[in-house]
Amino acid sequence: MPSGDPVPTSDPVPTGDPVPTSGPTATPSPAPDEAAPLATTVTIGTPPVVTYGTPLVLQATVVDSKGDPAEGTVQFTVMGNTFQTPQALVDGSVELVYGSTSFGPAPGQETVDPYFLVPPGVAVGVAFTPADATRFAPSSANLDVTIERATPSVAAGWGGDVTSLPVGGFFEVKAVVATEETPGQYVLAAPTGSVDFYIGGVLAGSAPLVADTEGYSGASAIVAGTEVGPQSVQAVYSGDSNYLPARSTPAPGLVFTPAVAPTPGPTATPGPTSPSAPGPSHLAETGASAPTLAASGAGAVGVLLLGLALLGTARRRRHGAA
Repeated sequence: MPSGDPVPTSDPVPTGDPVPTSGPTATPSPAPDEAAPLATTVTIGTPPVVTYGTPLVLQATVVDSKGDPAEGTVQFTVMGNTFQTPQALVDGSVELVYGSTSFGPAPGQETVDPYFLVPPGVAVGVAFTPADATRFAPSSANLDVTIERATPSVAAGWGGDVTSLPVGGFFEVKAVVATEETPGQYVLAAPTGSVDFYIGGVLAGSAPLVADTEGYSGASAIVAGTEVGPQSVQAVYSGDSNYLPARSTPAPGLVFTPAVAPTPGPTATPGPTSPSAPGPSHLAETGASAPTLAASGAGAVGVLLLGLALLGTARRRRHGAA
């Protein structure tokens, strides 16, 4: 007996749309950062050693970390004080003279009267400010500059028109200590100190320097010759805080002859003694009273006229701060 109609098999139940497999997840890129400014380096080109009387040249160069010239300005300081306004770099460098600037009627016609810095030295600073802070970073540098003492010129001679004296005769020796002529309106400080006078290589006397209003310093002393024959005259300057010791070239001096004993005169009949003080001592061979060894200040000033001739030609000096 048939078991009945066959039971139809059921259709498979649809499972729905297939689930797609996941792919790699995309990460959004961050916004690019702004480029950091390039580091810069300041190099000071001012000489580290300068002689008193030489203008101080301020020089600086600024480059970036790639070695290329930076753009911007630099501010110089001297002894901690700002000098002039910020200076624009040209191809990464700038240079100027430390002094007083006088501006002409047109650009480029400026003149500078240099300042003269005294020993022992000064501090120079440079600060760089970039023209574009997004391109260059600021920087700075410092330099200690040594100011060395200058060497003055020394000339020596003797006063009067005497060319020969007996040994033991007194005469005046003179010296002039002068500085180098400087450009501009500012002059160097006058030398101070003292001068030792040598006659024939032997120390004969000393005197202080006295300055005049033209930048010269002079000294004079009254000395005596001790050796027979021609004797040279030489002056040795002591030096001071601005100037080194210096000496003149030995100059031909007086010729000294043997001392002549005085001719005895008639013997005087001694009179009664008295307690009065003795009179002044006279030098028969020179016809003058015995002077003191060091000249007075007024006598030292008189040497300056001789100094003009000894040094050649008088220099025209203008006055200002030293």
